[in-house]
Parts: sequence; C-alpha cells; structure tokens
Amino acid sequence: MPGSLREPGICVWQAGSATRVTRHDKVNGLIPLGGPAGQGPVLHHGGPALDRLYPRFDPSGISRRRGTEGMRKDSSPRAFAADLRSLVSWHQRGELWFPEYFHWWRDSSTLAGIGPALADLFRAEHPTVVVGIEAHGILLGPLTALSLEVGFAIVRKGDQPDDSEDRLITRTTPPDYKHRSLNLSIRRSLLRPEDRVVLVDDWIETGSQASAVRSLVDDAGATWLGVAAAVDGATPEVRRQLTVRSLLHERAL
Repeated sequence: MPGSLREPGICVWQAGSATRVTRHDKVNGLIPLGGPAGQGPVLHHGGPALDRLYPRFDPSGISRRRGTEGMRKDSSPRAFAADLRSLVSWHQRGELWFPEYFHWWRDSSTLAGIGPALADLFRAEHPTVVVGIEAHGILLGPLTALSLEVGFAIVRKGDQPDDSEDRLITRTTPPDYKHRSLNLSIRRSLLRPEDRVVLVDDWIETGSQASAVRSLVDDAGATWLGVAAAVDGATPEVRRQLTVRSLLHERAL
C-alpha cells in the first residue's frame, strides 16, 4: 500500500512514480501545490491542523462512541463509516506513513457490521455469489456473503497446482502500485454462467487485481456486478470501469 511523506502542513502523496503535493488550508482543505492532478493516493494528513481534524486512533474512544454492550446506538451508514475511520492507525516506515486497520477485526461490533455494510452496496442487484482475493478478501468476503445469504468463492494468488478435474481459470494482473503482476485463479466449478458476482475487498487503488478478477468472471460466462470495497482510492476511470462502491473514500482518512 502506498505511503506519504509527512512534513508540517505539507502532504507529499506518492504511489509508484506518481507524486502529488498539497497543503492544508483552514477554509478550503487540501490544496494541490504540484504534481499530476488526480494522481497519487490521499493517505495521510500532515501538520497539526490536520491532526486536529483527523485524530489518530484512540482505543479509549471506542467505549465512548458505542453503547454499554459494545454496539453503536447510532447504526447509520455515516456513523459506521466514522467508526471505520476512527479505527485506522498510522505507522511510519522510513520517511513514509502507512495505514493499518487491523483494529477493524479486533473490534467486535465493527467485525459484525462490516459484512452487512458491504453487502448493502450491491444488495439491490441481487448477487448470487461473493468472491474475494486472498488474504483480506477471504475475511471480508464470507462476512458479506452471509449477509446476502449467498455463497463465497476464493480467488487465489500465485501459481496454483492444476492437477484435478476441477480445472483452474487463471489471469495475470496488470502492474499494481508496486509494479507487480500476479497470477490470480479460481476453480471453474465455483462460478456458473447464471451467477451474478460481486468482488469484496478491503482497499482498491489501481484496480489491477479487480480487473483480473473481472476477466475471470467473464471467462466463466458469469455476470460482473462490481467491487464492494471498504476504502476506495481508485481513479474515476477505474471506479467507472469496474463499478466500484465503497464505505469510505481514501480522502476521508
């Protein structure tokens, strides 16, 4: 996942070779100062002003935001998104800052709510199967599938043995933000021509893996509905091509 250089009041967003510089203005928010417009993720805020607007993760705040039994009294989508945002922590590696959201899985009410929240993004389209890419997709996918009352199918990464009668469908991803190409595969029997498929993932940026999964769905003769993501950092073009819907936008972090 991309990171950002952090300097007082200045944000330098980096993703691969793309760089975008912004500064925070009390009235207008983040103002571009340089770099290609619309490129690079918005991952971390810089400077005291933004620290006040987007506080770092505070575990003690969970009990204040939730009821006495751990569940939110306010269960609206906006309130749930606020909980997700508050449970993101930031860690520095060298000069870059990276988001971590393992507290989503540790907090019981967030774990209980994230599947239904993702399911609601495509519930009206009546999916018949949810697919997820290892690793986080294997956690979020079944939670979403349970809420939709449908099954779940795993998309595996890397070279997989194809030594059974249930043959693999395999596609290679375009380069991602780390300039990697991965082989993704799924057992042919897991997708049927009558299926209506939703891909669930924690975070989407370049859409390289989601594009490969869409090709797997097309190869199986099934119908692609779109991507249900917890966090959307994709470009408008990727969002439109893959039909991306999300609980949070990267800028909200």
